[in-house]
Amino acid sequence: MPEDPRNIALIAAEFGDALRDVEHVLRQFEDSGLMRLHRIYAIFEGPSAERSLDATFARAGELHREHGLSATLICRGGGPIEGFQALNAYTTVRAAITVPNLVAGLGHAGTQLTALDAVAARSEPTPTAAAMLVRHLVEATGVRVERALNAYDTA
Repeated sequence: MPEDPRNIALIAAEFGDALRDVEHVLRQFEDSGLMRLHRIYAIFEGPSAERSLDATFARAGELHREHGLSATLICRGGGPIEGFQALNAYTTVRAAITVPNLVAGLGHAGTQLTALDAVAARSEPTPTAAAMLVRHLVEATGVRVERALNAYDTA
């Protein structure tokens, strides 16, 4: 994942705890203009889940070409194991491997790993942990900028 996260895509269900949790962690950076969170809504369960996830990864690819995304987060909260079937599907994994810097935050602590976790550049145990990874990178970027400005002022 690049050291300067500016444009981040977020794949999540439009209504749910995962979206809310990630937005909560990253809101101050988005509100201050330090980063832009591109939301892509997906269906994770049911007969159209694989098709929906395939389309969301295609959209993330378009955003990457358009904005040079630093990362794409795919976040889904916990639930019954059957609810993770689409994340183990060949179609989903094939679409996911085309997305650079994919960070998976799927489930809750103790949720079984999915095939999507295995192909992601980074896999975190929860959506909040995935968002915290991005948050720490943004904060580290700020520290580097502050040091560079201080060194410039000193020079």
